[in-house]
Formats: sequence, structure tokens, C-alpha cells
Amino acid sequence: AQFAVPGAVDRLRACKEVTDPDYVGTPVVLAATDPAQPYGASIDWPATNGRAIRSAGAMVVLCDGDALAWFDVRSHHLVTFEQRTDKPGWAAVADALRTLVKDGRVRSVEIRKINGEAHDDSAPATVGIVTELVSQGFVRGYRGLVLRDASA
Repeated sequence: AQFAVPGAVDRLRACKEVTDPDYVGTPVVLAATDPAQPYGASIDWPATNGRAIRSAGAMVVLCDGDALAWFDVRSHHLVTFEQRTDKPGWAAVADALRTLVKDGRVRSVEIRKINGEAHDDSAPATVGIVTELVSQGFVRGYRGLVLRDASA
């Protein structure tokens, strides 16, 4: 606390503990190489079947300080993290990826692999996230799931 910005401690104390199991804060998407994004630098990536790295073109979906997912625009690979593979976590990831397109940060999001494997609607490990992505506007293409800017 001695090195904190004045008022930071009071603001942290004002935060209330959330007891609703369906609560998911507002997701934030940062570049995987952003210094404000600690995963892969000062702390290890959460456990996952995929491989997340700090690389140019990769993005991380964070929510309340937890890494929910990692997405590489170039390789079209989505990695979800085991700590938040529940329905609310999937909705936050899908919403964050949809917002990237809606806000014009990228023209489209194409997902060819999820956690290191080609996405499969019937695979137990990916069915939940695939269902959520489709419900948020992603369409099944011949290579994978795609969301494009409607105005393009």
C-alpha cells in the first residue's frame, strides 16, 4: 500500500466480494505482448490443453484478472483456460471476440483450432464454446467458425 496511488487502497476496499456463481465481469481484450498483461511474463499461463504464448498478433481475453482465453489472429487458434470453462466464461470469451469485430479492431475473426485441435461440434471439450460462439453470430465455414464485419 505504501507505493500505491493515493486512494487506490480505499477503492480496493470498496469492492464487494461477488457470490453469484453466474457472475462474469466485463471482459477486456489486450494484446498478448501488452506489458499490462502479465501471463507468460511475470506469471505462468493457466492450465490448458492448448499452447498460449506472448506473440505479435495474439490477444488475451481477461476478466477480473483471470485469463479466459488466448486468440491468435494469424494462426486462427483459440485457447481456453480450464479455470473458466463454464457457461458464463464461454459467453464472455464469445462476446469479447465479437466486440473485436464490432469495434473495428479486426475485420473478421476466424477460429480453425480450439485448444490445439480442429474444432468439432461433437467433441466434449469444445462443444460448449462452439455453441456459445454460434449463438453470438459466428457461422460455420469450411475452415472453421467465422465472424465478419457486416458493413465490410
